[in-house]
Amino acid sequence: MATMASIMDATETTTANDAAPPAMRGPTGPRRYGAAVAAMALGAALVWLGVPRLIAALETLDARAVIRDARAGHPPPPDRLAAAAADLDAAQRWVEDGETMSDRGFLLVQQARALPPGPERAAVLDRATRATEAGLAAAPAQPSAWARLAWLHVTRGDVVAAIPALRLSLLTGPVAPALMASRLELGLELLSAMDADTRNLLRRQVRLLWIVSPETVAALSRKPDTGGFVLDALNDLSEEDMAAFLRVHGPRS
Repeated sequence: MATMASIMDATETTTANDAAPPAMRGPTGPRRYGAAVAAMALGAALVWLGVPRLIAALETLDARAVIRDARAGHPPPPDRLAAAAADLDAAQRWVEDGETMSDRGFLLVQQARALPPGPERAAVLDRATRATEAGLAAAPAQPSAWARLAWLHVTRGDVVAAIPALRLSLLTGPVAPALMASRLELGLELLSAMDADTRNLLRRQVRLLWIVSPETVAALSRKPDTGGFVLDALNDLSEEDMAAFLRVHGPRS
């Protein structure tokens, strides 16, 4: 009887498994194979998509070191600047990146500054302008690149084009400590050509820079041609500005 009961139990289990809907059964051999092939294909696709980024990153390794040195006030020699700019250009053939394009513009500006005035320098500045514009078209939120584009327009005598570029720099990054002093000086040079809205943005920049570096603003306020604008902007300091100053510098005796 026990043997018969065991056989009946086994039969019921087998029958239940056979009656189970397909969704409850384990995957069959061909289905397991298909899933494995799909997983392998997906993995290969992910690796393939990552290869261009890896190559682009390797192309820019030396260029990144050159950029760091230049921004730290230690510009490398012109031949290394040119090589770094070429590396960034090569990286763009693998992966297009707006910030990398803009960085190439930065390197070309450094290269141009090392050249004497003349056709060669002008040609390098033209390339720097095109690279910076391409980078901003792909990635507009770059206050340093907008400020550089404004400066490039000024060097080419196009003050009208420089104003909107400076405006966008002020809008995309009003507080950028490494940029604010040079950007304000450029803005003060363009003051006479500015519209009212951009002048108001520049007045705000005076107040923000005062919070970060009051000594810099004090020096600018002593300039005979633009000092009056700086002092007038400081007259608009608010309680919030004062509180921000104290947070940065603490109370002064």
